[in-house]
Amino acid sequence: MALVGTMLKLYNTLSGKKEAFVPKKPGKVLYYTCGPSVYNFAHIGNLRTFFWEDLLKRLLFLRGLKVVHAMPISDMEDKAIAAFNSQHATTDFEKFIMPKIRKFKQDMDRIGIGRPGHIVRFKKSIPWIITWARKLEKKGAVYEDGRGNLVFRISKAENFGRLAKLGKAGKQKKGVRLSDDYSAQGRYDFAIWKKAARSDGKLKWKSPWGQGRPGTHAYCSAIAYKFLGKSIDIHAGGVDNIFPHHENEIAQSEVIAGRGFVRYWFHVKHLTVNKKKMSKSIGNVYYLKDLEDRGLSPQDLRYYYLQKHYRQKQDFDFRAAKRNAERRLELVHRVKRCFEQMGNADMRNALSLGKARINRLLDDDLMVHLALKAFEKITEKIAGANGTDEKTRKEYVKLAGLLEAVTGLRFR
Repeated sequence: MALVGTMLKLYNTLSGKKEAFVPKKPGKVLYYTCGPSVYNFAHIGNLRTFFWEDLLKRLLFLRGLKVVHAMPISDMEDKAIAAFNSQHATTDFEKFIMPKIRKFKQDMDRIGIGRPGHIVRFKKSIPWIITWARKLEKKGAVYEDGRGNLVFRISKAENFGRLAKLGKAGKQKKGVRLSDDYSAQGRYDFAIWKKAARSDGKLKWKSPWGQGRPGTHAYCSAIAYKFLGKSIDIHAGGVDNIFPHHENEIAQSEVIAGRGFVRYWFHVKHLTVNKKKMSKSIGNVYYLKDLEDRGLSPQDLRYYYLQKHYRQKQDFDFRAAKRNAERRLELVHRVKRCFEQMGNADMRNALSLGKARINRLLDDDLMVHLALKAFEKITEKIAGANGTDEKTRKEYVKLAGLLEAVTGLRFR
């Protein structure tokens, strides 16, 4: 069911305001989303970001747009190597990392998060990154730092800090710890290629700059360039990626492609648990299996995510989740009753107005939580108004189908 009569608006982190979404090429959206860091299994906070990224894609499809979607699997970053080494693994790196990749894909399928057309492991992208680094080298945007690393010169990036609103001085963000991906020569200069370290083990490759592996921030730019080209319509991720990762993507990509690497930036806020940041040390990190073990289904988790806007922080606790699960079942039973009974002709006008409101909310920066509430009110009215009008019933079934397609909830 294509949505008509409204214009999709998205909040663009770069401009700090809602903007009408118009893809660069009519009818086609180039979409890049940051992928999972598989040094560990994906928890429900990680999954919330992928849920909202998928929901945006669902809406784009319903707007009649073709979406070309690329997403990396962050299997070669420092955290993954450190986690592998910390476990004193006697097996090889592949046997350590593959269960986490498989579980992530299984969780996506169970929750109903559609898989991107291009899912690319960092490990498989090494040749493209070397090509990418050579392009930067030809532009004079990188230098060898004397320690065997190839480093991006941030002074080559115009307007660095626009996305994170760092200000004219590009001042250091509070609470941000710069890792060994960064060089002492320039406060924000970062590694494109890192010299092999003993801790890397076999995870090293030959390059024009010696044996090593890519720096964390080089992967996404190279993969996006490979599959989507110089300019992307939408780049999505969690708010924690804005700085430094997304800023560094912009810096290097716009040296190659010019200004306009990404036209719309879409960022999802964090999920907390019992008002606290998820942390293993306090034991509040939960995975999909933990929810299922306590009687909550993947559909219950979807419904929980839908209670808040993607740009709002959301808090999870099991009591609230149980209440929401009960509400979801009540809604499903009510919708099924509306499917089976004849409609009331007197409700036809209210249904038409409700449908228009729902479409407007969906297109207003994904106000899905409000659209769902509007649908629940319509459902309650129609369920309590028996009649003999088949046309009203059919129109309601179409509206429910629209909500199913956007939200991924199942009513039948």
